[in-house]
Amino acid sequence: MGINKEHFVECSYDLYAGFGDKRDMVEQATKESPMQYMHGVGMMIPAFEEKLNGLSMGDKFDFELTPDIAYGDRREDLVLSLDRQVFCNEEGEFDGENVVEGNMLPMMTADGQRVEGLVQEITPDKVIMDFNHPMAGMTLHFVGEILQERPATPEDRKRIEALTAPQSGCGCGCNDGGDASCGCHSGEEISGGCCSSQGGCSCH
Repeated sequence: MGINKEHFVECSYDLYAGFGDKRDMVEQATKESPMQYMHGVGMMIPAFEEKLNGLSMGDKFDFELTPDIAYGDRREDLVLSLDRQVFCNEEGEFDGENVVEGNMLPMMTADGQRVEGLVQEITPDKVIMDFNHPMAGMTLHFVGEILQERPATPEDRKRIEALTAPQSGCGCGCNDGGDASCGCHSGEEISGGCCSSQGGCSCH
């Protein structure tokens, strides 16, 4: 049968990404530190899952995802100017330890969704945040191997539920979004890494 909906999947891969014809390795999930996820439940980019559908343990894969089926093109409307007050505690103190230019910050939308944004600039009264996915506009090239695939166990489901539960964060004015970081994890974590379906802020 191979990889199917609600299967636990473990795979290693090299990810090359870039604009146009340029490609650089941006991420590696090794056999010692593989990516793990549950297939067909919205954790991954749909196009990524389509490429792995039906593959079995030991199968290798090599494919590209263009921006239109990966993270889309960059959008200027996802670069937001937020009041510094958003990043202050109840005493009105600005979080200068975490809100630093170049940092990725977890934030919470009005409807409770977690998003991540890049701190582009800090002014006396504003913080400029970029909620585009770090790989927006890039073509992604995956080369890897399926290390394990099987129907997900109750233990797998519990781990996934715990890792996808709502988390705290700052508030922002986005209407929608999700949770992803550019980096796959392994061991006791199940992560989408750069192939996660909900990277950045999909504000509309």
